[in-house]
Amino acid sequence: MSVAKLLKKELAAVARGRVSATRVRFVPPPGYISLGAGDPDFNQPKFIADAVYKAILEGQTHYAFGGRQEFQEAIADYYKKYGYEAERGQVIISSGGSQGIFQAFAALLNPGDEAILFDPTYGGYRSPIGYFGGKIVRSPMVKNDEGYFRPDLEALKEKVTDKTKALVICNPDNPTGSVFTKEELSGIADLAKDHDFAVISDEIYTEFI
Repeated sequence: MSVAKLLKKELAAVARGRVSATRVRFVPPPGYISLGAGDPDFNQPKFIADAVYKAILEGQTHYAFGGRQEFQEAIADYYKKYGYEAERGQVIISSGGSQGIFQAFAALLNPGDEAILFDPTYGGYRSPIGYFGGKIVRSPMVKNDEGYFRPDLEALKEKVTDKTKALVICNPDNPTGSVFTKEELSGIADLAKDHDFAVISDEIYTEFI
């Protein structure tokens, strides 16, 4: 008996999507670097490896649900440079960005809830939404006079319904490279407050600017 027929329908849908996505593969021409997988073309820096090794020798290998206190405090302090006074209790440590995205959707989405993604968007948001039975709603970006993709707030307003639970933004954006303006972020925040939905802000590229 195949275990596949016992899978939850949400997980089976995710698996089908991955199979179809692998049918077309992009092979970069010679001299190009593919940024698709997000896998650096260099090994872990030695100072990081040394710090991990030192921590293992010191016995820092036990459970720390939500992250170690000093690590949470350091991250909370990091956000002070943006003028935000975060508290340690607001910080959860995850094993990478993908887990953090998955946990955010796990906390928010019930079957039938709608999650809005800008189009184009990072492909890694789709599978977790489907896994939790959510519906993906795409809000198209538009190109400005210089040819750069920008969020279209008027189009976004039209996508919001009474089933909208969350909007995902990536800033700086993947894959367009756009950096949201203060006016665009304020417009998104106002829309979220007016219609009572969450904004999941993926800021993995913040230090690039």
